[in-house]
Amino acid sequence: MNNIIQKKSNISTAIKLLNLSEIKTLVVLDKNKFIGTITDGDIRRGLLNKITIDDNILKITNKKSITTFSKILNDNFKQKMIKKKIYCVPIITKNKNYLGYHNITEKTQAVLNDDSCFVIMAGGKGKRLLPLTKKIPKPLIKIKNKPMIEIIIKKILKDKFKKIYITTNYMAEKIEKFLKKEKYKSVLSFIRENKPLGTIGSLSKINFNEYNHCIVTNSDILSNFVYSDILKYHKLNNADLTICTYYKKVKSEYGNLTVKGKMISNINEKPTYIQNISIGIYVIKTELIKILKKNKYCDIPDFINLLIKKKKKVMSFPLHENWIDIGNIDNLKIARKKFNKNFE
Repeated sequence: MNNIIQKKSNISTAIKLLNLSEIKTLVVLDKNKFIGTITDGDIRRGLLNKITIDDNILKITNKKSITTFSKILNDNFKQKMIKKKIYCVPIITKNKNYLGYHNITEKTQAVLNDDSCFVIMAGGKGKRLLPLTKKIPKPLIKIKNKPMIEIIIKKILKDKFKKIYITTNYMAEKIEKFLKKEKYKSVLSFIRENKPLGTIGSLSKINFNEYNHCIVTNSDILSNFVYSDILKYHKLNNADLTICTYYKKVKSEYGNLTVKGKMISNINEKPTYIQNISIGIYVIKTELIKILKKNKYCDIPDFINLLIKKKKKVMSFPLHENWIDIGNIDNLKIARKKFNKNFE
């Protein structure tokens, strides 16, 4: 069973196993003694608390998870678990020996995406990808014979979203011509910027009346996480804005000095820092889009700071999944070399 993990394992191993597990819950054992469970939420909470993927899994294990002695799953118990949004219940003995688990499924368990839409920001000039972007817009650059934007669209549709807005400016005609295919006809709408409106300004041109939330992504971000996961997290926390974030290790090229007055008290040679970065994917309550001035330039950092100033709930969704920003030539080469179906 690929949902069992031994207590000596690290969080990195747990992430790999969790991605393979159908029930998205790991059972933590000490040989065959039940210790607790680990879910995707436990991992993300750990990352928010600065726990690293090299740490032992006991730092994020839920040792108070619900268990049962019964090998028979009755309907009353099942409904109670569904209400609590618990879909894996380990079966143990009174001595905590692990016997197996109940996989509790619910027909409506999947996140309903009908009140949410997608926006793909595809208007940029892609200057970091020159000279490639002299003749072709960045969203149409190919990874394994498929344009980046089409890979993203297929992933969105696979996740059961039914409406996608594409904002365009640079070489808009080429992007629109490529995507105006019969199979996308009922799904895509194009929002053309007459002038560049920044990394978020074009949302002011979209009528979101039918939708309560929108997921916004850059057209050059490929990842293997499920878009519904961030939407579920956003709704569960009643966030106004949720930002996909990633903890990145950055090694300094220089020695870092601690200076007190004129005296140096310490030197740390080429230290490594942890940066919490935004990867370019967001979920926004659409009612907040009205804050944007129509057809006015606005970048996402300014929008985020404005929401924070207005005391809105701005949250981090920490990623542990693979992702890549194909905004420069080096990353494009990496993507072409390592791309696989996990990003579709």
